[in-house]
Amino acid sequence: MSPDETCIGQYLLRHPDPDTTALSWTGGQIDQSALHDRVTGLASWLFDAGLRHGDRVAVLLPKGPTAATALLACLAAGVIAVPCDFHAPAARTTDLLSEVTPGLVITTDERRADLPRTLRLIAVTPDDPATLPHSPRPLGRFDRPVDTAALILPTSGSTGTPKGVVLSYRNVTTFLHWAVAHFALTRADRFLSIAPFHFDLSTLDLLGSQMIGASVHLLGEVETRFPGAIAKALQERRITIAYTVPTVLTMMTTLKAFSGGVGADLRWLLSAGEVLPTALVTSLKSALPDTRIANLYGPTETNVISCHIAGPVDPSLPTTPIGLPCAHSRITIRDPDGVALPVGAEGEICVHGPSVMLGYWNRPRATQDARVAGKGDSYRTGDFGRFTPDGSLTFLGRRDHQVKIRGHRLELAEVESQALATGLLQAACAVLIETDPQRPKLVLCAIACDDTINPNAIKASLATHLPRHALPDTVFFVPSFPFTSSGKIDRNALRQRATDHLERD
Repeated sequence: MSPDETCIGQYLLRHPDPDTTALSWTGGQIDQSALHDRVTGLASWLFDAGLRHGDRVAVLLPKGPTAATALLACLAAGVIAVPCDFHAPAARTTDLLSEVTPGLVITTDERRADLPRTLRLIAVTPDDPATLPHSPRPLGRFDRPVDTAALILPTSGSTGTPKGVVLSYRNVTTFLHWAVAHFALTRADRFLSIAPFHFDLSTLDLLGSQMIGASVHLLGEVETRFPGAIAKALQERRITIAYTVPTVLTMMTTLKAFSGGVGADLRWLLSAGEVLPTALVTSLKSALPDTRIANLYGPTETNVISCHIAGPVDPSLPTTPIGLPCAHSRITIRDPDGVALPVGAEGEICVHGPSVMLGYWNRPRATQDARVAGKGDSYRTGDFGRFTPDGSLTFLGRRDHQVKIRGHRLELAEVESQALATGLLQAACAVLIETDPQRPKLVLCAIACDDTINPNAIKASLATHLPRHALPDTVFFVPSFPFTSSGKIDRNALRQRATDHLERD
């Protein structure tokens, strides 16, 4: 069945199986029949409460069964779901809600006091979906057009002020149909949900699992910070599909969390959101010899648009390719004027197709700036890359990670890639410190492979591969990297650590 014929909202109204677990979490689970009743009951209540197509419902809850049920109900009802970061500062949350003007906010008593009294709020219990409102009235047939808005996801903020990315039902379902076919997902699979719901990786975990009638185990935000908790879920729930960012996988391999048979049931380990180091793939293949590993690429605005399934590792490449375009993605490499470039030429990665967002919420100028001229379903990713002769895509860095130092423009990703290629580091992140605008400093924050490695060894190795202007002034070893709420490296926090380190020295 194609995305044109159905969408996630209709899937959620199928007849459920009472003998199959739909959601599980630490301390509980809910079967498909009970989840169906909760989802349709809340969806009917939303309609009874006066919410209609186009209205926004903000879900400001900790990740768990109540948040999952609320998001599914929004999609079944045809209102626009806005998953929010529960742990974001109050001012940031208020700014987001002021931007999207929700007709309803589903939250907790804890956060209720932080929010403007002008908002319409209901308070529920995060780990008890039964506390959600419920209407006994039958929901009826899903009748929302597939090209209308389903979700508003906040961007990660890596390029400045977060924007609301508006995704249609077609956008979401296009990706899910591709993933189900590409990875041969079935209702017998057991998904592990690691990403928070406001991060686009969770689309596959939560919506994909429910679309095919499979089960998903929800890890809370605190659990995802501890390799032991992730390993426990993998083993006890016999997880077959896990999807996360390289930072989490680095943490798992560094602490040998895949030992003792952990992950033995994994069919697929999917990675996205950051550059995937070749050394990390090597470690994962050694720890999980029977698991297939895939590197997925695509920003929030497009979801996944290319995929590389890891075969034999090429140690000469510091990072893993981002692979072949997905069937729904038409990818081109373009110059600054928007002209398409030939195979082998370096330029901006641009895409058009049915997975590309409707636009940024209430920001027509930003939406227009993000499009390729004349292509309404297009997106300029801000990432640079090139096609190889076999049609595979190579990632070369981000536009917003380009800095100017010592009179030269520099891609921070280039420094990071070469640092990983030394084989001396488990992870690397380059940041520019500009406390003295006249003398900015390039700092390489790194996690060493072992205690015998020193900064001078890293600098000496880099000096054989990088031009002088690209060499870091300081190599700063850290035990671990700070994460954003979406599980990516928190570059702002790392930059502050590096600044403090320089000031102490």
